[in-house]
Amino acid sequence: MEETLYGQICFFLWSIFAGFILAFIYDVFRIYRKLIKTNDFFVTIQDISFFLVSALIIFFVAYKLNSSRMRMFEFFAILLGMIFYKIIFKDFILIISVKFINILIKISLWFWKKLTYPVVFLWKILKKPCRLVIWYSKRSIEKVKYVAKLENSIFKNYLKSIKGYQKNNK
Repeated sequence: MEETLYGQICFFLWSIFAGFILAFIYDVFRIYRKLIKTNDFFVTIQDISFFLVSALIIFFVAYKLNSSRMRMFEFFAILLGMIFYKIIFKDFILIISVKFINILIKISLWFWKKLTYPVVFLWKILKKPCRLVIWYSKRSIEKVKYVAKLENSIFKNYLKSIKGYQKNNK
């Protein structure tokens, strides 16, 4: 922008708007923190990413509107925009967003329950017969193992007796 008073006023107003945007981005981080509890390490990562995004927005505004010149009133205007955002919206955005997301989660869970109801219903019906089949299968397998073990020992005894018989007849 040019160095006229009009250009500087436009730059000041765009800087106020950038402050609004930065405050909104910070509210997005706050919403995320309200919904998902994170430890201090991830909060630090989020803060660093917020500061990096803030720096990019501030430098972008200065680059596009003021020929890359940073002026003190730009920072004042950004701070003023953030204060206006907080005065106008306070915690309204945070509260409404958290409630909206919680409602979306409840609706999603309701749809999920409706979609999976047939599977759950079939499972409730087939659970007992399946358990009985599994129980009888295990019991039958145990019987087969017992019989196989018994037959194996009988077969070994038979072989021993044959060997003993062969030794006695020689």
